[in-house]
Amino acid sequence: QHMAYLASLLMPVYIVLPAVVSRWTSSSTPLDLAFRAYPWRTLLVPTTAVLVALTPSNMESIPWGFYSMLLLVSFLGAVGSQCMFVSQMAFFATVSDTAMGGTYMTLLNTLANLGGMWPATLTFKLVDATTCTADSCFFKSDGFYLVSVACFAYGVVWYMLGSGYGKRLQHLKPSD
Repeated sequence: QHMAYLASLLMPVYIVLPAVVSRWTSSSTPLDLAFRAYPWRTLLVPTTAVLVALTPSNMESIPWGFYSMLLLVSFLGAVGSQCMFVSQMAFFATVSDTAMGGTYMTLLNTLANLGGMWPATLTFKLVDATTCTADSCFFKSDGFYLVSVACFAYGVVWYMLGSGYGKRLQHLKPSD
């Protein structure tokens, strides 16, 4: 019940933040904001894992300090997510051919949505596949923490190897 209240508290963030961050994406390099937000979002992975580990086992009396931390992590995740989303949309608007109207931008947005939806399904499958709590397990593990470590490592490596390409991509002319 309290979790639903926390989600409701973040709704204004999702509504107002795109308008607030759009001033940083209206330049010729709209992806710069996404590349600044990405490391912070990556750091939220281990932060969330620690928060999950600290979750009280007794759900009847969860301390308000825990809810405050949960709200803060959720707020930071929402800010990072919205910064990256607005940055991506601004980049699509920059590279879209105006002669085609909104068709090209719709195609780019559809591809981005498809690319952004399947990782969650894969992550849930990996958590299930790496969780083993039975007595017959050679190595007992909670897949959530294993997948969190793997996703954090992947995020760091991707940023180190892929961000340079993305930064160069936004400097190309549409004719290139």
